Amino acid sequence: MSVLVLNGSEVDRLLRVVEGRSAVRSGHLREIREQLQLSQRELARVLGADESTVSRWETGDRLPREDAADRIGRLLAVLEEAAS
Repeated sequence: MSVLVLNGSEVDRLLRVVEGRSAVRSGHLREIREQLQLSQRELARVLGADESTVSRWETGDRLPREDAADRIGRLLAVLEEAAS
């Protein structure tokens, strides 16, 4: 059996991806968007996605790919930091 070894930045990215996907699964992404008073189109622009993709994430029809989940995780981290 092989062992996976991750460096600090890889662990940080993995945690952001998990947090981003978790936000989508829980419906938290829509709440965040509404709190920021952003349209789906505006959030899509911030995240580098299509508006229809953001809609699918919010309805639970689709989970974000790793790169998009990382961007969502980064957005959540910035918002948490700004709130504290």
